[in-house]
Amino acid sequence: MYEIGEFAMNNNTKIPIGLFGDSYMLEQIKYMLKQFPSFHPYYFKCHSGNIKKIWVAARDELEAGLFFDYDSFLEINSLPKHIPLHFLHPSVSSLYRTLYMNKRILRTVDLVSIDSLSELSVKRLFKEIGFSGAVKIVSVSLNHNEVLKQHYSNIKEAEEPLVLTARNNVYHSIECLQKDLIYPTDQDMIVALERSLLSTESRRKKEHQAVVGYIKITKGNPKLIEAFSSLVEGHLIEVTSSDYILTSKRGIFERVTQGYKFLPLISGNEDAAIHMGIGFHASNKQAGIYSKIALEHALAFKESACYVVREDQSVFGPIAFGAPATYHTIVTNSEAIKEAKEVGMTAVHMDRLKAFLSRKEAKHFTAHDFASVSEITLRSAHRILLKWQDANLVVIAGQEKTSFKGRPKVIYSFK
Repeated sequence: MYEIGEFAMNNNTKIPIGLFGDSYMLEQIKYMLKQFPSFHPYYFKCHSGNIKKIWVAARDELEAGLFFDYDSFLEINSLPKHIPLHFLHPSVSSLYRTLYMNKRILRTVDLVSIDSLSELSVKRLFKEIGFSGAVKIVSVSLNHNEVLKQHYSNIKEAEEPLVLTARNNVYHSIECLQKDLIYPTDQDMIVALERSLLSTESRRKKEHQAVVGYIKITKGNPKLIEAFSSLVEGHLIEVTSSDYILTSKRGIFERVTQGYKFLPLISGNEDAAIHMGIGFHASNKQAGIYSKIALEHALAFKESACYVVREDQSVFGPIAFGAPATYHTIVTNSEAIKEAKEVGMTAVHMDRLKAFLSRKEAKHFTAHDFASVSEITLRSAHRILLKWQDANLVVIAGQEKTSFKGRPKVIYSFK
């Protein structure tokens, strides 16, 4: 976790967001942030007692703040606002999951006291599950001490009460035999991150960036492309019977793809073979150049795929195939590129290796990894890696001994 005033080097094209809360929630949100490549996250392990000191040291480096503790959020929200602030609200889905995990206890309790959710949604859910006991709601807007007081007031006359709270400090403070935390679901975290992104100044500035898409369809109905063009309110040009150029705006494209998580053109059309390259830039001409680079990355896949090259020349993709990888598109060493081309490779294969490492969150790889990702022979992989060593692109990081006879595997890393 970052300490007060300690920040990692930020990519100027990314949006710095501060995430404030306990270590458990900070670990959980890391997985969701893989779906938001526009963010550069800073993690702050904190609580309501030290949040003000941490916030004052951090706020000038951030464009948005997302809080997991409501008391911390109230504390900072009362100060003069420098940037948009958000709280990770639990949803009814979070409560439903918690009730499911406590279904055996629910058969024995005669009262449930709940905070952090609206009375209407809570009582509707308890009616649907057929709970026969009493349900009492603690007001959403209260501070820590007031929440504790109301919970105690709710349960004082019950024989077998259950307290459900979304506040970590309340959970640890309240003296009740049967209690549980309401943790936000993955969808709650995604919604909070989406709201945070849309509220930032950087995101609003990029709303009208040009989007140019270069599309190749080798199998499937061309009407799919026309339908997608309509969804993104774009202009579609038919270059050939299988090649199309699409123009649109970034804000619309991101909304339709739900922040790059879903591509209607590809998702749900497994029988089609569609490759799309998307370029983002303030200039239509530069966005068009980037779309062709992105298409090269998409064409490295046999099945349908879509890649994006953004204004900072970073590659993002494939869209609609789980959590995409983000990496830089430019490989500049001419000798390395020449050597790669001699064995039927392109710069795309080098980038695919970087994407492979990004997905694994690893720095090291073997010749076997390289050969598998690039779909070349092991012999060719060894030859290329030797040239890359000579060009100072990669270094030997160590060796991996195996249980079989033979030489140990060489471990490589990019410089």
